[in-house]
Amino acid sequence: MNIQLRRRMDLVIGVTLAGLIIAGVAFGQRSRERDRHSIEGEELVAATKFDDAIAAFTHAIELDAAVATNYVSRAAALCRKGYFEKALADCDKAIALDANLATAFLNRSCAELGLANLERAIADATRALEINPELAEAFANRGAAFLKRGDIEPAIANCSQALALNPELGNAWFSRAVAQSRKGAAQLALADYDEAARLEPTCADIPINRGIIYLGLGNLEKAARDFDAAIALNPQAAEAHAYRGALALSKDAPQQAIADCTNALALNSKLASAYWTRAIAHGRLGNTQAAQNDQAKAMSLEPAFANK
Repeated sequence: MNIQLRRRMDLVIGVTLAGLIIAGVAFGQRSRERDRHSIEGEELVAATKFDDAIAAFTHAIELDAAVATNYVSRAAALCRKGYFEKALADCDKAIALDANLATAFLNRSCAELGLANLERAIADATRALEINPELAEAFANRGAAFLKRGDIEPAIANCSQALALNPELGNAWFSRAVAQSRKGAAQLALADYDEAARLEPTCADIPINRGIIYLGLGNLEKAARDFDAAIALNPQAAEAHAYRGALALSKDAPQQAIADCTNALALNSKLASAYWTRAIAHGRLGNTQAAQNDQAKAMSLEPAFANK
């Protein structure tokens, strides 16, 4: 080999190596940037800043679309925002990249649950558990799906299994409380609602449901406390205003009952129970026409009131 040819070959090899080094540096930079956005997204989820988390995971995906876990994480944030169709699409992409990623099936079960696709939610939660039998959240999701389907005992069993694995799952305590209440086990339901409230102190549905049980048990003081708490947490919770109106009526305070039910109906004009309670309150005050109007409206929305 002559000297000139060898120099040309050395030059080609040098250029190729330089190109590989530059490409490797660029890839490393993109990987570090991707990971930075992924970590930032997880921190934002923990801080309940879900819109910002979605943006962070989107940046990570734009830098590298082949990392399944970023789709899974974005799907979790999307579910928390109620964007279930988008979450479903992200989980599908994650599963296409990694068919054995348990969290992808877990989050897809959450999205299906949000869309009321109960059989699919159960199937995805079951698949997640086949991959990882210790995944407490999958038991919780499956329990919630059984509950929505009206299968009380499987709902309780799955939520109990979830809590045995992770007693800090507020949604499992909540679902089991609802199931226990529907079963007629008021004291067990109250105990579960107490745990749910400890873990999810900003969820207005918990004091609403617990207050309903106390109202049924005749514990008016605790019922009032819970309905007041629910309204403080979510002033738009029409049911809380309506039940507080029913409570006022039971305490022979018809004016307060009318005020609460009127507030409830301003938030939800199709709440039959609020019309019915207000009709009774108007009747006690001698407002015959107003009582008849509310009674008729209640029965038009819920024919069962005609039998009362």
